[in-house]
Amino acid sequence: MKLLAYIFFLFCVFSCVKKKGMPVQTISNISTNQIVANCETKSNSIITYNSSVKKILDENCLPCHSMPGSGGINLDTYSQSKATTLSGQLMPVVIYSPGNTFMPPPPQRPLDSCEIKALNLWIKQGCLLN
Repeated sequence: MKLLAYIFFLFCVFSCVKKKGMPVQTISNISTNQIVANCETKSNSIITYNSSVKKILDENCLPCHSMPGSGGINLDTYSQSKATTLSGQLMPVVIYSPGNTFMPPPPQRPLDSCEIKALNLWIKQGCLLN
């Protein structure tokens, strides 16, 4: 039993290690008008938590960041997600930047450019609920 606990601990530690060689993408070079042509999210779309953001968070963040929330970050509800976003804790970790923590950690896939674009638009539009 101790061996299983130790293996699980090692898996958790190594799953939080940043992958090297990932392309650098920073929030400053993301334009809401240019990310990808095939994104369903258009730059003039209204992005709300219920229409888009909740699905992104549910699929990519909630496996670790639901009650009680890894690292003290809980994204279970709209108000918790909005507070985390407005505090500046969300976007810097979902956009790869050398030297920064990157979420979701490997082996999970990083957010794609469409998901990042939707989150950016949601923030720019005031973190709307509906």
